[in-house]
Amino acid sequence: MIKSGEIQSIAAKYKVRDRQIEKDYIISWILYGISQNEFLFKNLAFKGGTVLKKVYFPEYRFSEDLDFSLIEKAIIIDDIWQEVEQIFEFIYDESRIQLSLKSQHEHVTGSVNFYIYYAGPLGGTKDVKVDITKGE
Repeated sequence: MIKSGEIQSIAAKYKVRDRQIEKDYIISWILYGISQNEFLFKNLAFKGGTVLKKVYFPEYRFSEDLDFSLIEKAIIIDDIWQEVEQIFEFIYDESRIQLSLKSQHEHVTGSVNFYIYYAGPLGGTKDVKVDITKGE
């Protein structure tokens, strides 16, 4: 896990709050976990502001959430929850970052949104919002 001093140094460089850098670090680990999970990697299309920053424009604003479209619309949401729990274990094994699901909500459309709790290097518990839409 990154040290708090490294976070502070990066925050000073980009002139943003420490918490933004910490959240970006956690988001990077979540994305790495998804990339290493065959089911999620094949079935989630990364979209939104975070993809702009992470893939195309490194100087773009820091994002607060993760947005995906579900590629295979017949997937059962419970399967996604199982795979998300697996990436939490993978991330913990790789980084010692503890993640857990919070406040899952499935919409009538089949889309879901949820929050991932994390205890980051700066201490305290925070969250990352995740939206997965169907039918786009």
